[in-house]
Amino acid sequence: GNFIVIEENPKKNQFVRKKGLDFKKNNILFKEGTILKSRHLGSIAMTGQAWLTVSRKPTVSILSTGNEILKVGEQISKDKIPSGNSLMLASMVQEFGGIARILPVAKDNLQDIYEILENALDSDLIITTGGVSVGKYDLIQKALSKFNNKKIHAAINSNVGIARSKRRTI
Repeated sequence: GNFIVIEENPKKNQFVRKKGLDFKKNNILFKEGTILKSRHLGSIAMTGQAWLTVSRKPTVSILSTGNEILKVGEQISKDKIPSGNSLMLASMVQEFGGIARILPVAKDNLQDIYEILENALDSDLIITTGGVSVGKYDLIQKALSKFNNKKIHAAINSNVGIARSKRRTI
């Protein structure tokens, strides 16, 4: 029938693991930045540790601005371009372990930009593309200046073959 025959008697402590066999006191189980999976949690549980300090993935919002910018998938027309930057940046955020959130495309309108930024303040980081030229269409800086709390804004001025960065406190 359906039964198991054990032909040998186990020796005393034959299948008992010795204390400290899995890891030693003060050994590092996992490197900082390890993404915890089920096998990690099992090892952590074996230490008897009830609490861990962990970090969540950062949420990074991406805002493209400009009257000429179309949402990807919209019909391209004269003097319009799709928002390829937002998809590229979102992909980079995900490659580096973040959670990307593409915001609606903002027109060259101060209030529109401000409202979209305000709705994204729950993000850990907001990346903007466009709207930071010097002069009439420097709307990102103007929108940011409407927020009461102090913010750091780092801009990268990139032209073909040239990349310069500047940091401003607003």
